[in-house]
Amino acid sequence: MLITASNLIGKPIITAEEKEIVGNVFEIIVSPETGRVEAFLSKAMFQKPHVVSEQDVLDVGKTGVIINDAQALILPSEIIKVNEIIKKKIKILNVQAVTKSKKKLGVVEDFVIETDTAQVVKFYIKGGIFLPARILSSDNVIKIEKNRIIFQDEVLEKLKPVSRSEESVAA
Repeated sequence: MLITASNLIGKPIITAEEKEIVGNVFEIIVSPETGRVEAFLSKAMFQKPHVVSEQDVLDVGKTGVIINDAQALILPSEIIKVNEIIKKKIKILNVQAVTKSKKKLGVVEDFVIETDTAQVVKFYIKGGIFLPARILSSDNVIKIEKNRIIFQDEVLEKLKPVSRSEESVAA
């Protein structure tokens, strides 16, 4: 199933058996090397942030993230790879999208996750006054860095501007 990040942010993290809400998705942690979802970050007032590893997720859908039990929600420091991504402040949403030759494409407004593989498959790029909105495949990503995602130069030639209503994604 495909789901957008915007449909997950703010949704509850729920235990499977007790149906207890143990947190809410605050951010989706994506590996800059593989483009896979590594974890879901949960923040609550007056508490340290916690994460649930993608490996501990039973299901992801429009109702939220389902985990086996509350013990799957742990401190980020307990997962080395996730902790490094957080420390480097590598995010996907609201970062600049540019080409290899440094041409601006816009800002990453949203992204699509294939829930069976936890792979990011598409990026919604919000243009600006002189930049059209685009939907770019993850196949065109060269590198994910702090504050920007670099795409192949060919995305400018291949793609025509599109609107989000032209693409259907599970809500």
